[in-house]
Amino acid sequence: MSDWALRLLGIDPAEIPAGSERGWRFLAAPESWRLFLFFFIVAAGAGVIYWLYRRENSTCSLTVRRWLAGLRIAVLLLLALVWLEPAITYVRLRERQASIVVLRDASQSMNVRDRYFEDQAAESIAQASGLSTAEIQDRRPSRADLLNDLAAPAYARFLETLQQRGDVIVADFSGQVDEREVRPRIVPSSSHPAGLAAAQTNLAGTGDADKKGNDRKADNSDQQPAPLTADGRSTELAIALQTALARDPLAAIVLFSDGQHTGVDDLGDVAQQARDRGVPVFVVGLGDAKPPRNLKVDKVYARSQAWLREPFEIEAVLSVQGVQADLAAGPSPKETRVQVELIERELPSQGSQPGPGQTVGRQEIALPPGEGRRSFKFTHTPQRTGSFVYTIRAESIPEERLEDDNQADSTRVTVEDERKIRVLLVSGSPSWDYRMVERLLLRENSIDLSCWLQTLDEDRPQAGNTQIDELPRDKASLLAFDVVLLFDPNPDEFDKEWIDLLKNEFCGRHSGGLLYMAGPQYSNQFLQGNRTGGLADLLPVRLAEIRGGELLDMMAAHPQSWPLRAPPAYIDHPVMSISGDERASLAQWGKMPGVYWTYPAQEARPTAQVLLEHSDPSLWRGRTARPLMAAGRYGSANTMYLGFPGTWRWRSAGAGAEYFDTFWVRAVRFLYDSRKHDGKRRGFVQAEKDRYEIGENVRLFAQLQDDQFNDLLLDEASATVTTDGSRLERFTLRPIPDQPGRYQAMIPAMQTGVHTVRIELPDDLAGEDSEGVEEAAGPASEQVETTFTVELPGLETNAVWLNRPLLEEIADVSGGAYYQLDQLQELAAEIPDATEKIAVPGKPLGLWNNWLTLALAAVLLTAEWGVRKWNKLL
Repeated sequence: MSDWALRLLGIDPAEIPAGSERGWRFLAAPESWRLFLFFFIVAAGAGVIYWLYRRENSTCSLTVRRWLAGLRIAVLLLLALVWLEPAITYVRLRERQASIVVLRDASQSMNVRDRYFEDQAAESIAQASGLSTAEIQDRRPSRADLLNDLAAPAYARFLETLQQRGDVIVADFSGQVDEREVRPRIVPSSSHPAGLAAAQTNLAGTGDADKKGNDRKADNSDQQPAPLTADGRSTELAIALQTALARDPLAAIVLFSDGQHTGVDDLGDVAQQARDRGVPVFVVGLGDAKPPRNLKVDKVYARSQAWLREPFEIEAVLSVQGVQADLAAGPSPKETRVQVELIERELPSQGSQPGPGQTVGRQEIALPPGEGRRSFKFTHTPQRTGSFVYTIRAESIPEERLEDDNQADSTRVTVEDERKIRVLLVSGSPSWDYRMVERLLLRENSIDLSCWLQTLDEDRPQAGNTQIDELPRDKASLLAFDVVLLFDPNPDEFDKEWIDLLKNEFCGRHSGGLLYMAGPQYSNQFLQGNRTGGLADLLPVRLAEIRGGELLDMMAAHPQSWPLRAPPAYIDHPVMSISGDERASLAQWGKMPGVYWTYPAQEARPTAQVLLEHSDPSLWRGRTARPLMAAGRYGSANTMYLGFPGTWRWRSAGAGAEYFDTFWVRAVRFLYDSRKHDGKRRGFVQAEKDRYEIGENVRLFAQLQDDQFNDLLLDEASATVTTDGSRLERFTLRPIPDQPGRYQAMIPAMQTGVHTVRIELPDDLAGEDSEGVEEAAGPASEQVETTFTVELPGLETNAVWLNRPLLEEIADVSGGAYYQLDQLQELAAEIPDATEKIAVPGKPLGLWNNWLTLALAAVLLTAEWGVRKWNKLL
């Protein structure tokens, strides 16, 4: 309908958007039989009017009467037309843009630097990047580098080409999907219909048209692609595809990945869902499809404390993959050997980069046939004191794919001088535990033992390297010792003052180590008594508050021994490392002689580590097993709890009581660790574990004291973390509710290597409010620190080659295709244009309620009135 026709009908053409399709219809038109009834009534009305005018007075001619009838019928028809509500209609055409989702694998495997030994794979990368095949094989770019750097121009042109077919959503995925950028469709303005709208919603939304209806003439040629950061711990291909399929409308999915799916969902089902939706999945494979050859140093174990000029062991695990045929230089693949070296690197005290270190050991390791793991160890005798990291490095093998994992670091090892550890051993009776531990510690060169057997006759001398003639009762004599061992002591010889001295001075302010071994003879009286019960505050467990016969039943000895259960989470604790690596130690603890009698400890205190648990489920509290042995902190002091006697039975395990001896020597040295700075440390900070994988959360705990060794009360504690002594980051620890002086924080493990956490402690805070600490304290003069190691996740490093068959299956089932990196423009040409044209009706413009209709009715009625008056009719 033309503009002049609209104006003739009383409609302003400006009310209808340009480019709309115009028409007209009756808004109130009846339907079905009502329509025929309507026409019948109108026709009957017209007939009655004509009949009446034919019978009109003969004072006027028949022609006049016909004119009058015609005018009246015209009024009737006009009223019928008004009742039908005629209106001008128009329809706006909008385009609903179908999106193209580009999924990029952001898992750790995208950091792999492929060797591209096959020329065909190298040529594809060379053509995409503009480099030669030799340059690609020499530079060995990571898969992430291909998109971010070398092939970035081709990738950017690819995205721009996709924008000509629809909105482009770029998302990175690993364990979850993270939308990185939205690129609106690019349409030339000359060919773009008016009213085309943009669809810029999130990845899981729907592509509704732009409400404003503005023409899209966007040109994103200057928009740089979002960089790919490959830091994910897994590759959940199914989750990525399902998230993309949640978008509607969707033209296609483009997947960049190596195809190493680490999830549990069936990718075939997801690909079939895409096919059923009519959404093809186009796949671009990244990586080298050739099965890998690789040596990997998986783990390096070393105890945290070593002694000057005293040998200790450093253990490691070497993983072998795909090397048996290529390295079979001897008569059998079993004879294949590689050189492995031990490197000692000193950790600086103030966060500077450690040097390359020095090689302190070498050996040849025989590789297992095919794929497998081989454990080995170095024995090293440190020749200087300080803090060190020990690196195990294996030589590269021919055509090895990933050389970055040929070395691994231990956690920090502190080497101390030969000053002997002063140990006070107190026992309420000459038990077998007392006798065996006394003999062991007497002959241990690093320990100076003093014993106090409470049942010994007064005229007989006490045992020990340094004999004592009375129990130390004053501060000076007690602080002469570094470690106190209490074996089921008799409470009659102790008073509240001695317990307070032990708690406040020896452990609280001077970081002396304490071990308490419970026993059936005195433990209930000692730990529940008014004078000595305060000792329970020092222990890393909470004890049962039960008295009378019920407690006696709980403490009753079993007729048979119950096996010990070592929680795997803390098998790397220095006290628990009694046999080779962690796996061997865990297995050996399960073989150790069990327990008959145990004290009813309820649970571990916060930050304490349960090293041994009772295996009797009837003694559990809900899902928590009864703690048998636990290690923890009281202030800055290391403390241990043994809820059972009978460790002397462990002498029967191993050769020459090796496990019994190793346990007790390591226990003493662990307890001494908190005393090694003469009790001057004002707190501690520690991580839940020694080792983490990238992407895990590292939970840190700290207990801090002021310069008077009172709890340090702050709104927050500032800390730093350095990686291998270089990259420095700051974070804060928050107070733990209802635990004065204790703080905690959660930080992500984002980079491999040895991480050192340091907390600077302010001076002169005694008696001051915690507010304004930094201003009042001035520069910090003391710090507490700890270390932990971050490694690559096993799921992302065990299988790193290109899984081309799986990616081709996804593409084939979904109706897409598989492409290489140099075929991006060919891929873009295959993306269908799934733009939908949607008719959006506008609001009808009524013709019956405007001035023209009213004027027409007035003209008809006036004309009839005038004719009647002219002919002198009523």
